[in-house]
Parts: sequence; structure tokens; C-alpha cells
Amino acid sequence: MKAPVSVPARLAPLLKSLPESGMGYWIVDVHTKKKEVFRRVVIDSGFIVSVECSVDVPFDPEEIASFEVTHDKSAIVRREATIQPPQTTPLSRRV
Repeated sequence: MKAPVSVPARLAPLLKSLPESGMGYWIVDVHTKKKEVFRRVVIDSGFIVSVECSVDVPFDPEEIASFEVTHDKSAIVRREATIQPPQTTPLSRRV
């Protein structure tokens, strides 16, 4: 399924008890009831927004057994700006 996917309400108290990776978001490893582990999962405001930097969520949120906070910032996709700043002459070269 595609992100964003809501974290089940039964897990909200657990998630809120964990230290945030940033304001309102967590970077975690998800452990499922089937003993699977999904790494670098970003949860923002109660929604799974990415898994391993992808919007594909390869597990059923109802199967989540626990979270392990990692704070692994490499899980956050940073999009490079497509607009480049204009080229200017350095102040030291201006007359």
C-alpha cells in the first residue's frame, strides 16, 4: 500500500511514550507479529510516511507488534532544489 498509512489507534499510547526523532515524528524499526523487521520507517503525526525512503508500505499496520526508535536520519528523503540561485559577483570583486 502507498503512504501515508495511519498507525492503528491501539499503538498511539506506545508511540507517544517513545522519544521523538524530531518535532512530531519518529524514525523507527517496526517489528511485526510475524517476527518481521522493517527498518527506517518514518512516522509523522500518526501516519507512516515512508519505509526505507519509499512511499510503499510493505506490511499491514494492523500486524505491528512494536517499534524501536532509531533516530536514523538517513531515512528522511531530502529533495534537492530544482531552482538554482542566480550567479552573482562576489562583493570583493565589485567596484
